[in-house]
Amino acid sequence: MQTYLELQVPIRNDAKWFKDLRTVFRDKNVKWQHGHYHITIAFCDETPDVDLCPILENHLCSSVSPELTFDYLNAFRTRSGIYIVHLGVTDIPDSFNSLVDAIRKDLSNAGCKILSDFKLHITLGRIADKTIRLATVQKLIKSIPLPRFTLKLSKYVFREYENYNDDGIIYQKEII
Repeated sequence: MQTYLELQVPIRNDAKWFKDLRTVFRDKNVKWQHGHYHITIAFCDETPDVDLCPILENHLCSSVSPELTFDYLNAFRTRSGIYIVHLGVTDIPDSFNSLVDAIRKDLSNAGCKILSDFKLHITLGRIADKTIRLATVQKLIKSIPLPRFTLKLSKYVFREYENYNDDGIIYQKEII
């Protein structure tokens, strides 16, 4: 079973920068994310049939809600060849990186197979068009001014990958 731990990010679809981004790509075939914005802490390509909640509880109950300043838009190409249009953070707090590393290490030690490295980003849209170049996508993105904004994030959800609704929730924790 594939699972993942996400940290939810409350992004508004009606924010001016997001509207402008969608407008700039109106002639491109972008599959925009509609809600469910998050940072994937760990994607487990294989998850053993064991209760991982105590591991998550151990880390999340002792951590402080991270405060992240979102300050850039960009795109990258995945191994499968699609482009991910995303929101990012330039200065990631050491405490957040340490938390992510510790969670991923403990999940791996518990038998989870984690193949992808951690890359802090919030997916806003996906482009599967093989005729468009990454440089073109990035040029369009750079035309959008993004005001820096800081969010204190507190809601973690551990989900089964196949289920995108509440039925896929295995574990949920909000840190106040």
